[in-house]
Amino acid sequence: MTLKRFTLLAYVYNFFREFRPIYPLYALMFTEVGALSSEQVSLLIMIWFTAALSAEIPTGVIADKISRRQSAMIGQWMIVSVFIIWFLFPSFLGYAIGFIVWGFGFAFASGATDAYAFDKIKQLGGEDGYTKFNSRASSIKVMGMFCAYVLASLLIQFGYDAVLIASIGVSAIA
Repeated sequence: MTLKRFTLLAYVYNFFREFRPIYPLYALMFTEVGALSSEQVSLLIMIWFTAALSAEIPTGVIADKISRRQSAMIGQWMIVSVFIIWFLFPSFLGYAIGFIVWGFGFAFASGATDAYAFDKIKQLGGEDGYTKFNSRASSIKVMGMFCAYVLASLLIQFGYDAVLIASIGVSAIA
């Protein structure tokens, strides 16, 4: 694989990594579909944060010992499964399980993705360009979020299930 091909694929990955139409709507979905209170929504976000924080070190060790690329892939598939869980079990318990999985998935993918990109770019002879690559990747993630928000505003007229199904599909692309 060439450096140019890798960076192109990495940019596509970074776009789809954040292109999840459910992002701007999940708190509303929790209250409208799951009939959750503001306190329950706040608790769910705390559950996500606690899961992500507690998994950060163990998943980092796994990425370093086994494979950063595989760790990132595991994280992405875990996040895909979150939206499936939310689709199938629209309740506090379903959302909580989803957020636990999301926290672990986030931890698997967060550092491993950047470390893998750095290692691969270095291996392909572009080590001096990593800072530029990382800056562009960050901008592309923001573009992915923006496009997801636009899509969410179009899809919501068909209901939260449509938004979740779209989120499952685009997350699987990543």
